[in-house]
Order: sequence, then structure tokens, then C-alpha cells
Amino acid sequence: WRTIHVVLNTIAVLLFIGQGMTGPRDLLEIPLSWQKPYIYSCDFNNKTCPTPPPPPQTGS
Repeated sequence: WRTIHVVLNTIAVLLFIGQGMTGPRDLLEIPLSWQKPYIYSCDFNNKTCPTPPPPPQTGS
């Protein structure tokens, strides 16, 4: 059991390292332009933001 535990922990560490290196890169690829209208419509004094519209329905 100890060997299996060590192998699984090693795999988990490698996955976490991979996510740590690629996660910020993936977040930086998302453009901020889609957020601007929503952020600028927030009232920071009252700490409120309008509720976003529901996503458009697709399909038939």
C-alpha cells in the first residue's frame, strides 16, 4: 500500500505543478473587454452590482 500511495502522490504533485504553470496563462488569455460594461455599472459606494442578464437560450 505504501508504494501505491507514493506513486499516486507523485502523480498528484505533477498534476498540481502542471496546473500551476498553465492556469495563469489560461486566465490571461481571456479578454477583459467583455467585463468592462458590467464592472463600470457597479456602485462601489453601496457595494452593489446589477444582476447579469441570463445567457441566451440555444436549441429548438
